[in-house]
Amino acid sequence: MRKIFTHLNQVDIKDPTYYINSKFLLGRVYYERGETERVNYILDNLIQYKRNKNTLRRAAEKYCALH
Repeated sequence: MRKIFTHLNQVDIKDPTYYINSKFLLGRVYYERGETERVNYILDNLIQYKRNKNTLRRAAEKYCALH
């Protein structure tokens, strides 16, 4: 069981699809184990990831508009 945590926590953050899916799967495992505090941590992590992606996207759009 510990192997799943090791593998899912090593997913490269540069690939959004793999990252989001790995966090979703990790959240499901925590949920099945009754570890709701960790599930909340995963959800907060995904919300922050989305917020950062939106910030980076807007910065890139602004940079492209200036150049």
